[in-house]
Amino acid sequence: MSVTTRPVRSALPTSPVIGPPLGRRRRAARRATERVVRRGGARLAGLDRYLGTHTVLLLGIYVVIPLLFRPEHAGDLDASFELRIRNPRGGDPDACAVLVAGGRCRIAFGCNPKARVIVTAGADDLIRMASGDIGWPQLVSARRLTLWGDPYLALRFPLLFGMPAGPGRPALLDLRLPTRRPRRPRRPRERQ
Repeated sequence: MSVTTRPVRSALPTSPVIGPPLGRRRRAARRATERVVRRGGARLAGLDRYLGTHTVLLLGIYVVIPLLFRPEHAGDLDASFELRIRNPRGGDPDACAVLVAGGRCRIAFGCNPKARVIVTAGADDLIRMASGDIGWPQLVSARRLTLWGDPYLALRFPLLFGMPAGPGRPALLDLRLPTRRPRRPRRPRERQ
């Protein structure tokens, strides 16, 4: 007795690799990556309370801010912001100037007297916001993120860096790494 079987057709397209379709695997991998970044951001933010780590976190924040900058959200904006990062042990906050001009973002250390907006937050809150753990409106309503100055420009500040309005996709996954310029060929040195 011989039995003939027909191939079973699935409603979903399958990939040559055994497992769910490729699109579903990519979405699952993206969600897993986002979870890892959020968990890591929460852990990193927790380090701010230990002695000696605040300075390291500040330097990391100063490096990452220009990489998070979105020139398409800035348009033709030419403005300067002052970012004050609260010290977890009290005392004066650490200040830097965030200069946005010509579709570029630059950081300058120290206070900026010409700043039209002053943004004050803790290093832990900035890290949690960039890792997608919390949104900037929640921080504003909890008074852990203060925006002072021109209200229209102040509300653009989080959007310039792709900060989410609520917990969700980490802005850190969209870093814009600087491109390298091609090297100019060196001229051969003339021997004398």
